[in-house]
Amino acid sequence: MIKNYFSLIAFSSYLFIFLLLPTKSFAQCAGLDSLTPFEVCEIPNVSSQTIDLFPLLGVTAVPGGTWSDDDNSGGLNETTGVLNAQVIAVSGIYHYTYTVTGINGCTDNLATIEVIIGGYAGFAERASACSDDHSFNLFQIFNANSYLSPQSRGNWYDKNGTPVNSIVDAEVLGVGNH
Repeated sequence: MIKNYFSLIAFSSYLFIFLLLPTKSFAQCAGLDSLTPFEVCEIPNVSSQTIDLFPLLGVTAVPGGTWSDDDNSGGLNETTGVLNAQVIAVSGIYHYTYTVTGINGCTDNLATIEVIIGGYAGFAERASACSDDHSFNLFQIFNANSYLSPQSRGNWYDKNGTPVNSIVDAEVLGVGNH
């Protein structure tokens, strides 16, 4: 009797699962939203020029969608989904959304990737300013032709560790190395 009871429960479960539930499967066609941000810290590394965001969506993402640069970082090729972190001028957190349209059975046609762009201080060269230069821009000492320019979210300090603005008065600084 107990054996028949368990057989009845197993058969009822089978009927419920296979006959009453829908048989059509639905997919997350755009993939998954990022649970943890993707970090780009080695800005000068050549690999930071071509970061393919599509694999970050996971295995359920289908190709053929479109990308958007939600925070207008300026680093995303919206056609290919390739991010160039070297052209993003300000370090910070950016969001990129992948959208899939026109595919039947998609339960989720949007996925957002969060990317942290680390700070980069740049590589400075030597520069000279004359005493009559009352508005010398310290960013002029970076050679953007040979090296990446620094990102603008940094801070400037003098040799004593005192914060300074990026625009200095050469006359106030006086003669010498600063």
